[in-house]
Amino acid sequence: MKNRKIIIGRATDCDLVLADMSISRRHAELELLENNLLLLTDCHSSQGSFVIRGGHEEKVTQQIISKNDLLKFGNISIPVSEILTATQFYQHNPDVVQIGASAQANNGANNMKLDLNKNSPSTATQSLTELFLSFDGRVSRSTYWLKYMLPYFLIYVVLAVLDIGSGSFDYDTGYGTFSGLFTLAGIIPSLAMGVKRCHDRNRTGWFLLVGLIPVIGLWPLIELWFLKGTDGSNQYGADPLF
Repeated sequence: MKNRKIIIGRATDCDLVLADMSISRRHAELELLENNLLLLTDCHSSQGSFVIRGGHEEKVTQQIISKNDLLKFGNISIPVSEILTATQFYQHNPDVVQIGASAQANNGANNMKLDLNKNSPSTATQSLTELFLSFDGRVSRSTYWLKYMLPYFLIYVVLAVLDIGSGSFDYDTGYGTFSGLFTLAGIIPSLAMGVKRCHDRNRTGWFLLVGLIPVIGLWPLIELWFLKGTDGSNQYGADPLF
């Protein structure tokens, strides 16, 4: 490690390799300062870097952290103490640490692997919460379709069939008891995903209101459903495909 830093990311040339697609290629840096202070810096990652301390999760751009903190990058949570131990940071050992079964090493047989399954809490629920309830950041077309549009449509169809079977389906409105409740529950997630898709196109979330205009209102659907987001970072965050 150069300049007493740990480079954290998905790329195999990082010091700490996180083999998960929720991680940016160069996600964050952990730097050892004077007096053994640790400085965490987010490298404009798509999912952000978080410090979890005392049960409170805080998104950070740059912050002094403690070895007792828990760090969260994408879908992976890592105790700082495990990073320091596995990388032998204070001894300046240049070994690469890999996290994730699919990671491939480029630096030979001396590479180390850190197993977080025993010590790190599951972050699947938190990730879904961030995806469907947060209005910050960007989502790509693939995420929008595979994690929102298609599941939403399939669930609606199943519930609509149940409504038809129970006799509660209203063909004029297109909703019944179950499908109607599901649609109401999905208002916030729908807005959150739509806003983040607007951000991916480098547009404000208010662009969704254009959809209320007759004829012209079809354009937001075209942009959100079919058009690629801006390449690289924009004013709303890093490229989610990076």
